[in-house]
Amino acid sequence: MTLWLILFTAYGACVGSFLNVVIYRIPAGRNIVSPPSACPECNHVLAWHDNVPVLGWIWLLGRCRYCRASISIQYPIIEAVTASMFGGLYVLYFHTDLRPEFVGLAADWPVLLVHLVLLASLIAASMIDAELYIIPLAIPRVLTVVGVVGLPLARLVSDATGAPSVNGWPVGAAAGGAAGLVVANALLGLGGIPRSFDEPLGDGSEADGADSDPNPDPDSDQAMDQPDDTGDTGDAGDTGDTDPPAEHDDEPPWRPWRAFGRELAFAGGLILIGVLIHITTGGTAPDRPDPAPRRLYDWRPIVTWLAAFWLACLLISIVWSAVASRRAARASAEAEPEDAHEHLDDWLDHPNPRGEILKEILFVAFPVLGAAAGAWLMRSAPALSPPWAVLAGAVFGYLVGGAVVWVTRIAGTLGFGKEAMGLGDVHLLAAIGAVMGWLDSIVIFFVAPFFGLLGAALLAALGRLLSGRARVIPYGPYLAIAAVVVLAFGGERLLARFGML
Repeated sequence: MTLWLILFTAYGACVGSFLNVVIYRIPAGRNIVSPPSACPECNHVLAWHDNVPVLGWIWLLGRCRYCRASISIQYPIIEAVTASMFGGLYVLYFHTDLRPEFVGLAADWPVLLVHLVLLASLIAASMIDAELYIIPLAIPRVLTVVGVVGLPLARLVSDATGAPSVNGWPVGAAAGGAAGLVVANALLGLGGIPRSFDEPLGDGSEADGADSDPNPDPDSDQAMDQPDDTGDTGDAGDTGDTDPPAEHDDEPPWRPWRAFGRELAFAGGLILIGVLIHITTGGTAPDRPDPAPRRLYDWRPIVTWLAAFWLACLLISIVWSAVASRRAARASAEAEPEDAHEHLDDWLDHPNPRGEILKEILFVAFPVLGAAAGAWLMRSAPALSPPWAVLAGAVFGYLVGGAVVWVTRIAGTLGFGKEAMGLGDVHLLAAIGAVMGWLDSIVIFFVAPFFGLLGAALLAALGRLLSGRARVIPYGPYLAIAAVVVLAFGGERLLARFGML
């Protein structure tokens, strides 16, 4: 256990370092491969030993080696949280009885790797959404591809039982819904279906919170790109590789080809870990039991320590951010913080939201009708082979996850006359459903509001204590927290625990 725990934890820290690049550069429309790491103040390229996850920030005492500019504590915290999540998920899956469907690392390593990608995606999406009130669609799109492609391949190459699968009418619903979604997107691209919320506001301001300053104060949460890439503020370190943002775009265009270097390295690392696990555990022959019997531990202290560590990281980040904000306010004559909330209100008060949401109803009608037709035609279909059943389960989970948020968005907008939730939340829970399955996505949707209430109360209390005002957090981070909880405990286990299954 110790060797694999160290391996997954260390790899998680490295992934956390990469996530700091994603969190800073994707919303700014910058290339996540280049330029190399540099200090935003003196523009000095960082040495490799300054980029060591967590430790680099510690031995630099949170300041640049060359000009002594402050480095935000956000970066080592993200690396430490990612490391603890990767190591913690390995322990919870294979050394506790929380998820009995994961029988051993030898059989379930492919699904574990997919779930690690899920954790990394949730961290990146949550941090961006909390800061800028957007979820770049590149993140859920990549996660969706990993789920729809990776899970069937995982079932094909191993005896993994942790991947969601369906048979019967859900197979037809998945096929019909996917076909309807393809048709709807084709019509949207050809102009046959109008785009919703596509008109700019009257004064030329952006239609969402994406116009937050992409080049923040050095002491703020976005000050440095990360210990692996310390980014820039202003023009320092900007090599001109950023394309100009499209007019009135809600987010930077999706350019996956510009990120292939890092993504291929990340995928290659996952493959190497998988090969190493496969070799050292002796393969996954069906007639041979797990060669290394698991030693089970009580999951309660493990979960307690992880939760306490994450809460401590959250509190440190909030206090650090409040102090940095006060320094920035004293050093500049920028607009008052309330302006950000006024801008958010402008975004929510989009002209004629009920009319705009009718366009989305037209779009959603195609996958809904397709899913209904497919479910009826395949209501008595024979069982599929395991890889195809997992593929159907991933597609069905994607459709169900997106549907529950989209229905809420449509109903809320029609009922309150303001845009309810965001399409980024729709894509995020759809991608989560593609990895975790349809049942878990529904459980996540209903668990998230409880964390929303707790988070709102905590942020309100700390915000008024530290800065005299409360900060509003969008819904995406709470969906991510709920997904982590359901990933650890399992949707069926949670439903059974509360007598709902």
